Amino acid sequence: MKNSYIHIVNKLLQKHTIHIDINELIFQIRNHPSYPYQPAITGILTHFNIDHLVLQVPVDKNTLFLFAKNIIALTKKINNYKKFCET
Repeated sequence: MKNSYIHIVNKLLQKHTIHIDINELIFQIRNHPSYPYQPAITGILTHFNIDHLVLQVPVDKNTLFLFAKNIIALTKKINNYKKFCET
């Protein structure tokens, strides 16, 4: 099974044509002190000097369409289970 953090971050970087060594990405994510929580993703982006924002916004289609084409979103399911997804 793929590590969801590695897969999501790598896919986002590919969509933005940002090339990072996959082994370094794997190492940095797995060894981040906040792993497996959201700050690990922002920490990795900071580590690789990639501009990013962390925002809390209403989760509806009208709001999400205001953002860039390729984003990572942390959504909350009805049963309180949190899940990352990329667009």
